[in-house]
Amino acid sequence: MGTRHMIGVVSGGKYRVAQYGQWDGYPSGQGVGVLEFLTDGNLDALKRNVLKCSFISDDEYKELTKGYTNENAGQFFDKYPQFSRDTGSDILKLVSQAEDGLKLVDDYEFAADSLFCEWAYIIDFDKNTFEIYEGFNNTPLEAHDRFFGMVCSRYADKKNSSDIYYPVKLKKVFSLCDLPTVEEFLLELEPPDEGEELYG
Repeated sequence: MGTRHMIGVVSGGKYRVAQYGQWDGYPSGQGVGVLEFLTDGNLDALKRNVLKCSFISDDEYKELTKGYTNENAGQFFDKYPQFSRDTGSDILKLVSQAEDGLKLVDDYEFAADSLFCEWAYIIDFDKNTFEIYEGFNNTPLEAHDRFFGMVCSRYADKKNSSDIYYPVKLKKVFSLCDLPTVEEFLLELEPPDEGEELYG
C-alpha cells in the first residue's frame, strides 16, 4: 500500500539517515521492519557504519544517474538500492553491511508535511531511543518536539489552521534497551478495533 514515510537515524548530533519510503509505512509494515532490525539485526554494525554515511549532492546524483532512463531505472536501483523509494526499512540492513559507508539521499524535510509523510521512524543513538511519529497533524508542535520549527512552504499563505498540516507528531518512544515485542508494538500503535482480533 502506498503509505509514505521517513526513516531516520541520528548519531553524533546529526541525521545520518533520512530515508524516504513510498510503501507500507504503517507500524504493521515498515514500523515492524525497523523494530525487527533493532531486535535481531546487527545493531553494532549500524552504529559503526552509519557514521561513515553521507548525503549525496544533487550534482553527484545527476552524475551517478547518467546513462539511466525510465526504461532501465530498475538496473540503477538494483545497483544502488539505497536510492530507491522501495527500500523502506531495509535501509538499516544496507547501512549495517556497508563497512565503507553509503551515499544517501537526505529526505529529512519530508517530515515537515504530515499530509504526505504519514509515519516517521527515528532511531536516535544519542538518546538511545526508537521514536514513532504520526502524520495528518493539524496541531502546531511545541518547542521540545523533534520537528518543531520545520515549515512546509505549501502552507505559507494558509490562514485557517484546519487547512494546515504541521510536521509529524510524536506518537511513542521506546528505549533501545527495552524494546517491545511485535505484538506489544502493534497493540500500542495500531490497536485493533473493538471486537477485532490482534494481528496474526
